[in-house]
Amino acid sequence: MGVVDVDQPGWNLSPTVSGYGAGDITVTGSADALVGAAVCRSGQTTSLRCGEVTKTDQSVDYGSIVIDGLSYSSACSAGGDSGGAYVTATGGKAVGLHSGGGSATCTSGSGEKFTIFQPVTEALTRFGAALVTSTPQPGGITVSAVSPQTTVVGVSAEVTNSAEGGTPPYTWKATGLPTGLSIAPATGTISGTPTTTGTSNVTVTATDSAGKAGSTSFSWNITGGQGGTLTLAAPGNQTVYIGRPVTLPLRVTGGSAPYSFKATNLPGGLTIHPATGTVSGIPTTWGLRTSTVTVTDSTGRSSSAAVTWNVYF
Repeated sequence: MGVVDVDQPGWNLSPTVSGYGAGDITVTGSADALVGAAVCRSGQTTSLRCGEVTKTDQSVDYGSIVIDGLSYSSACSAGGDSGGAYVTATGGKAVGLHSGGGSATCTSGSGEKFTIFQPVTEALTRFGAALVTSTPQPGGITVSAVSPQTTVVGVSAEVTNSAEGGTPPYTWKATGLPTGLSIAPATGTISGTPTTTGTSNVTVTATDSAGKAGSTSFSWNITGGQGGTLTLAAPGNQTVYIGRPVTLPLRVTGGSAPYSFKATNLPGGLTIHPATGTVSGIPTTWGLRTSTVTVTDSTGRSSSAAVTWNVYF
């Protein structure tokens, strides 16, 4: 990443990200990218492409250099998109700068499609810079976008919602939730254990103290036990930092729900949720260690994977 002085005639700063015909996005501030957050990437080659954040705090080996602290998304890209902006799908929060991507571009059909980006908050801190922003429309309420959800019947699930604008506090409600799930009126967190398979169209609404409201919608697919070979996908090497929150969801295919999870030799400060398989917490001890994570399905079958943790100061 680098910085350029905007000191030439005709170089005008503006609080917008190009939507390339899909509507420019007004930047209202910055935010840290969280796993599962819906984001959009703007680039001169492939225009505006959206996806969700899949990894954070990753070390990426570009061959000639290794860069720490990068994040991944499921959006696509192509050569020439580097340096483009990443913003939240709603709310106009800047989250990153495009760094690289998978072997497949937005139009090619082979290889992996993913993107890698530099967190914008780190760049701002490094250079002592500030974003050019615009004030959100007074009184308007924006509920953050939620990516389509897929979970398994009988396995606990949780989605955290957030909003901005209006006059807090907010009161939350949701329609179309799968059976077994509910939303907390005071926090907007959806949680529970789904009991029925099928796809639902969910709408989440936040209402402020003045009665103004904002909403977002997304699909939620509840699948049954897949059967077949139970497999816990290896999450790969993880680079994390002392004092910085970690969230690592585990991916399971096959077997029969519900699943239970356990882990051995996790770095100090990290734990695994026994029902969802999410490893989370704040690391407290630096060093290199290898953990073993294990999933067991309802029939007693198990599958394990190793995770190597690089914990830095």
